[in-house]
Amino acid sequence: MRCLEITDYDKGYLDLLTNLTLVGELTKEAFEEQFRKMQVSGMYYIVVVEDIGTCTVVATSTLLVEHKFIHCAANRARIEDVVVSPHHQGKQLGKLLLDTMVLLAQQLNCYKISLDCNEQMQGFYTKFNLKLDTGHRFMVHKFFD
Repeated sequence: MRCLEITDYDKGYLDLLTNLTLVGELTKEAFEEQFRKMQVSGMYYIVVVEDIGTCTVVATSTLLVEHKFIHCAANRARIEDVVVSPHHQGKQLGKLLLDTMVLLAQQLNCYKISLDCNEQMQGFYTKFNLKLDTGHRFMVHKFFD
């Protein structure tokens, strides 16, 4: 397990993400440009698990950290893009990623951590002390898929 590297384009990072959602056509140059933007922002913490035998990225998760004025200028964290390759599921990689995201959020002075998931995954995420927040509703306006 390690941080995302710019060379992970060639190690199947985008292919892995297609197990989660639509990625679209992304050239190596576009990937590298987006990687640099995310790196410079200081808000994105992307962790990957690489199968060193095949030199491919087989799992990933992103922690997005928002800087706030509330809660004594603490931070708020969001877990995004959690995915494990179908060939590597059942090996506790999801647990490894989520444990890492929670510990990282604590180290980054986050007052809370959240994620959006479908109902099928809620049971998995409750293992990490995440729960449905009944006081809030998630709303979205998608500009494109």
